[in-house]
Amino acid sequence: MSKKRDNLFERYIDKAVLGVAMLLSLWLLWVFILGNPYAVEYGSVKLGPGEIDNHIKDQEVQQLLSKLGEAPKAKSYTKNRRAEFAKMVACSINNIADDVHFPIPGYGRKVSVDSRIYVLPDIDEVSDVSVERVRSVVYVPTEPVGANNPYGMALTDFGDIDLVTIEASFNVASLYKNFEQCFSGRQVRRDWQDKNLAKPVFAFVGLERQRKVDDGSFGEWQEVKRTKVDNLKVMLGNIPDKIDDKHTANLLMVKFDEFSVQQRILQPGAYDFAASNEDWLPPRFHKEYAKLMKAEAEKLRREQQQLERGGLDPGAMGRAGALGGREGRAGGGRAGAQGGRGGRAGGGRAGAQGGRGRANTGRQSTRGRQGTSQLAEERDKRKKKERTVKDVYDDFKKIMLTEKTNLAKMREPLLFWAHDDTVVPGESYRYRIRLGVFNPIAGRDWFREDQKDYKDKPILWSGYSKVTETVQVPLMMHFFPFEVAVKEEKGVKIKVAKFHNGKWRNEDFEVRPGEMIGKTIERKPKSGGPQTIGYGLGSDGFTSSSDTEMIDFSTGASLVDVVETSDWMGVNMLRQRDYADILYTTDDTSIAHLAVKMRNWPEELQQQFNVVKAAEKEVVQMKVRSSGAGQLQQSGQPGSMPTGRPGGGRMRGRMGGRMRGRVPPGGR
Repeated sequence: MSKKRDNLFERYIDKAVLGVAMLLSLWLLWVFILGNPYAVEYGSVKLGPGEIDNHIKDQEVQQLLSKLGEAPKAKSYTKNRRAEFAKMVACSINNIADDVHFPIPGYGRKVSVDSRIYVLPDIDEVSDVSVERVRSVVYVPTEPVGANNPYGMALTDFGDIDLVTIEASFNVASLYKNFEQCFSGRQVRRDWQDKNLAKPVFAFVGLERQRKVDDGSFGEWQEVKRTKVDNLKVMLGNIPDKIDDKHTANLLMVKFDEFSVQQRILQPGAYDFAASNEDWLPPRFHKEYAKLMKAEAEKLRREQQQLERGGLDPGAMGRAGALGGREGRAGGGRAGAQGGRGGRAGGGRAGAQGGRGRANTGRQSTRGRQGTSQLAEERDKRKKKERTVKDVYDDFKKIMLTEKTNLAKMREPLLFWAHDDTVVPGESYRYRIRLGVFNPIAGRDWFREDQKDYKDKPILWSGYSKVTETVQVPLMMHFFPFEVAVKEEKGVKIKVAKFHNGKWRNEDFEVRPGEMIGKTIERKPKSGGPQTIGYGLGSDGFTSSSDTEMIDFSTGASLVDVVETSDWMGVNMLRQRDYADILYTTDDTSIAHLAVKMRNWPEELQQQFNVVKAAEKEVVQMKVRSSGAGQLQQSGQPGSMPTGRPGGGRMRGRMGGRMRGRVPPGGR
């Protein structure tokens, strides 16, 4: 204890530590709390975060407001420039030479205000309106189409579509005559006559439609927009509803007065059809085209059946002999082609059967040859009178507008049309069409008093055509209840049919209550069957496929229940009919019913089933789309020939999703 009291360090170390801690605490208190460590220096004053705004408001803002309230003070110039200003007032051109002579202006004619008065020409009504719907698989653009990306160069994919075309005729000769008389005719003052105003420029083809509602009546008229593949839809959509100045009208007329623009307004191109058994033509030509194609297909089908059975009619035998008869030079029949033993003159069926030597080529053969020649002459005469698909295309080319077409000298009515690619399957529509010409004096005060209302209207319209016949758009999907497969579980065998890639496809499903009707099916191509969908390019210029195909058979309907029901049928003698009825729903709010088995279906459903059944034997090949397909239609050429043989050039379609390449050598 005595040692501890003698050691001063140990005696006072605790007090020293406590003192240092107190000093450090006071320093921290001053630096971080009392000394305002977050203060900033503004000007010559150090201010905290909460004081800087008040300082600026009280000091600088108040000073500025007080200065703004003071009266302005005159600015004093240090340099006296009175002498210089007085010299300039005395002579402002003292630096110009005295010997310069300025020209004296002459006397011009008196400027008068242009006060012309014109009478607007009459626009005749359109006539011979016709409508037709075509359903097929086409090349649908997968990117926006416009002037910078025309349809002929856009990326496309296969898509099924119902394309409605409305055509009409218009008297162009009368239109040019009316414009000539109103703006450059003899009845117009000589100083008012203007050849530029006397040339009509087509502006628009107005197409409207009505949709049939549930009660059988038709709704309001609605404008039909241009198709997705129309290169001019943006340009035509920018035509203003009203014009305030003459420069806008002049600009529009100059912009639209080009052959390519006028042609695509009056005769717009359609989609490129991908199916080899279908092509687009205006209604008046397509009806005959479809009839001839159907007759040709039926004729080929009959000949194929006869070839399979071994019996041919004379015409088919002649064609078969021409293909296979290599032994007899004049042998035409099948027997003569295969076993032509009867010399060079054995040609008919009699020659094929009895051609065993030169002895059988006597009088009977001479008579046979005379009869055959007479039949051949009659057949040739009939062939000359019969029209072919090529004749239809030739007639179509004649009415197409080309760069050589002079509308001012056209005497035949102009055929123009418009398309509707927005119809909905299952709906019905009817249409009307009209033609619009630019108002050449829009935005000017050159109108007669009773026509002042046309001053701000850029387009002069013709009258509407007659209302077309109703166009019914059938559904692209149906389901047919065939039989109750499992009565205990109420399972029903239902065949679902869908229009896919230009052809009706069908699939059988066994559906129970609570299950959806139809689903996506993966189909593999049949071995040795027709190659229909294009992923690779074949040697013949057609696309072919060896991959699987996904088809969505989903109907959106679900089976609710299967019930047994009965009703009475007959006219004079009623009899009871017992059958099963399926209950299904498409929106979970309403329930519909449909009878099971074909004999119990409605007549309309039976007809549709026959169409689907007949389509099972159809063979649909996909045509390769060339890059100029859309332009070919504009220049008077169809998008593809009826044989489906594509033209040469670049192509864009679907080859593993997208396709860009070259068509093999060949051609149309």
